[in-house]
Amino acid sequence: LGQDGRWRPARLIPNPDEQAVIADCRRLHDLGFRVAEITKELNLQKRPCRGSSYHDMTVRRILDRLAQTA
Repeated sequence: LGQDGRWRPARLIPNPDEQAVIADCRRLHDLGFRVAEITKELNLQKRPCRGSSYHDMTVRRILDRLAQTA
């Protein structure tokens, strides 16, 4: 809700850590890495994520969203 009490759509604020992970997913995928390999690499590097670790489905969704916006 806005200050006037009216509903406002959510505004996305870019998170630099998340943007870096997205860029790395794209780069690794472009280099031929499979989803499972990208997931393993992100977790080995202990990249920040919203949960405890990255999962294949999370990486797949990131790559799918990148393909939709390309």
